[in-house]
Amino acid sequence: MSNYNFNEDKIKDLNNNTETTSAIATIAYEIENAKYNGVKENDIDAQIQDLQSNNNFPPNLQFVGVEYDKATSLCAVAFQDTNTGNVTVGFAGTNLSNGLGESAKDVGQWGAIAFSGDSASSPYFSKGDEFIKGLQKDGYLIDTVTGHSLGGRNGAILGMSNNIPNIVLYNAAPLRNNLAQGLASGIGSNPFKDLLRLYYGIELDNIIKNYDGRLVYMISEKDPLNSVAGLFGSLYPGEKFVIQNGKGHDMAFFLDREAQAFIKRKLTLVDENGRVISGAEAAKAFTTARMNALKSMKKDLLAKGGGSLTGAQKIYLDAMEAKTITEGMIMTTQDKIAEMKKMYERSIENAEELWQTTKSDAAGLGEHLSSAEEISALASGNATEASILTEPVQLCEAAMSKLTSYEGKFTSLLSDIETAIQKQVAVDQELAAYLG
Repeated sequence: MSNYNFNEDKIKDLNNNTETTSAIATIAYEIENAKYNGVKENDIDAQIQDLQSNNNFPPNLQFVGVEYDKATSLCAVAFQDTNTGNVTVGFAGTNLSNGLGESAKDVGQWGAIAFSGDSASSPYFSKGDEFIKGLQKDGYLIDTVTGHSLGGRNGAILGMSNNIPNIVLYNAAPLRNNLAQGLASGIGSNPFKDLLRLYYGIELDNIIKNYDGRLVYMISEKDPLNSVAGLFGSLYPGEKFVIQNGKGHDMAFFLDREAQAFIKRKLTLVDENGRVISGAEAAKAFTTARMNALKSMKKDLLAKGGGSLTGAQKIYLDAMEAKTITEGMIMTTQDKIAEMKKMYERSIENAEELWQTTKSDAAGLGEHLSSAEEISALASGNATEASILTEPVQLCEAAMSKLTSYEGKFTSLLSDIETAIQKQVAVDQELAAYLG
């Protein structure tokens, strides 16, 4: 019998409270490894249930199935939320765990992204598309598509082409790279490949144009893929949110407390039509709904307790109210913080441009002067690099650093409140049973 046990090091940061899309994007890699090694789906399901029994995976996510294409290494997994009935499909990204031959299939797809920009009708996507359509035919409501890295690109294309309402991606590969495609067209051009590239380009543009759902990119601050890809005309439609965590590409960087809080907050800011709503608008709707839910809970607990609350119930309700207010404050301020950061970024760009213009003007006016003499002449009029560029940039960077620290303090406060709530539930079995 074939056997593969999930690599505990790869999924050690998952827990029973991990946000759904990030949990599925993470576990997709291990499910792909199991499928590659011939493990049957019921045995994969058993391993997932073992994780859930040990609080290492969200208990509301029920494994539905997996599609693994041996020819391309594309892998899609599906989970149903037992609370809502909705299904999330997740795609594994570039996977280097199964030997050079298998890894080469994923790596080879990067060439397709760069030089052909293949789209939904490409043979590469056929098994993934069949998997989604098969689930829908079986009566499953696919509400969300997710994925990390290459899996993010696969999820974006198949999610949009099948008009799945929500697409949430992590450090995803671009849909295409305009510079690389331009080079491919100009160097050693092949008429058939040029025609295919044109066809895929038109198809992809139409898929994006016709998609009316929510497409969200979650990006970690130091992710080299997005940092480099952004320089060369890479296509990333949808809304992008960068986590200021100083971390790189790995999916594990989205699983700590601060990243999870960031993901959950940002997802509330994009509505079902992909429109970013204001922090104040989101805060009002969220706070009102949560406060109403707490009032209903308190009423229910009072009825069950004969008109009184236990000490644990009072602490829990107070903590939940504090959490609601804190989250509302975060939503209200984060748009303003983002707006101010953009203002400072523009100021830095303007300072750099002004200094270059000042030097250029000085060179034109003092064409008989050396560079050192030009700089000296500018300094005599207090037009120095320090006053025009260095000092303004330092002030802007310091202000941006403070704004980032404010965001961090809000996130830290929210995490502390959540920890207190979890501890309170853990020591009160009656409360835990009620919430369960």
